[in-house]
Amino acid sequence: MRLRAVILDLDMTLIDSLRRFYRVFNKVLERACGRRVSWSEFVKRFREDTLDDLLPEHVNPAEFWREFRRGYSEEPPLPGERLIPGAKETLRWLKRRGYVVVVTTGREVSEDAIWSELRHFGVDAYVDRVYTMLVQDPSEEDVTFIKTGMLRRVLSDLGLSPSEVVFVGDYWVDMESCRRLGIIAIGVLTGYERPERLVKWGAKYVIPSIRELPRVIEEL
Repeated sequence: MRLRAVILDLDMTLIDSLRRFYRVFNKVLERACGRRVSWSEFVKRFREDTLDDLLPEHVNPAEFWREFRRGYSEEPPLPGERLIPGAKETLRWLKRRGYVVVVTTGREVSEDAIWSELRHFGVDAYVDRVYTMLVQDPSEEDVTFIKTGMLRRVLSDLGLSPSEVVFVGDYWVDMESCRRLGIIAIGVLTGYERPERLVKWGAKYVIPSIRELPRVIEEL
């Protein structure tokens, strides 16, 4: 294949933001039902993708996650939050190889907000474009956090076909987004997903972290 662009998810693929996710999840859960969950229970359910089971019956999961996403979009990086090990080196490698580097996120924020965060972590110089959920028509989100519309927009803006890009992400919905468009999906395990689950939903490759991405790209 002639690879021209690499599209990357942000949270848990480039940035270890799980503590931020936990903080916002508890805020929204407490508003919904007056309870909070411990870190250990949260991590367990995050791994199992069963956080919805914590919601009371009167709470609509889709509405809960929309409120979560709004809250998460307003939450700044927490003290001590870091890049996933190897992220900066991999981004630098991609730029040196001449690939267009695109960062995507399921957050409902402006592109400027993401650029600010990339600067905060010292990797903005290695990124060419940023896309957030604000570019996607809400009607296209038939699965929470699905990015099909966003990825379609990326392809259109860059004038590329699905065969000229790869996507790297940590969540099964990322893999499904790519499967729908015929984009090669590379799953990373830094988001606590099981490798077989990523493969089930469309990952062609599964690697421990973004650190191993150059090896996979060289084998394409």
